[in-house]
Amino acid sequence: MAEANLTGSLAPESICGAIQQLHQVCHGHGIRTVALPIPPNKFTTLQSAEFEEYQKLWRRTNELLFAWASETPQTVWFDVTKELPWSETDGCWEADGLHLAPAGSEKLGNLLGSHPM
Repeated sequence: MAEANLTGSLAPESICGAIQQLHQVCHGHGIRTVALPIPPNKFTTLQSAEFEEYQKLWRRTNELLFAWASETPQTVWFDVTKELPWSETDGCWEADGLHLAPAGSEKLGNLLGSHPM
């Protein structure tokens, strides 16, 4: 699983390009892949001007990933934003508000395991 850092200096196009390269290595070996958007997190849900740029980068990166996955036959899209929404109370997220806790990782694994390829 790849991780994308939206607080760095990379543009959404660069992030998506790097993720696509990882998928293409698998495709080159005949392996189908699953593409996931960057999951929602505490900072994608806050209503504050302070996080508007972060939220814009998050949305744009996910739009690009979805568009690429939708036109790539060897890749299946799994919308983790619907299946594992951000919540402060469900035990799936670390206290930093950004990363999955062990329970969230387990839930994601179970969801992916039952997702049709």
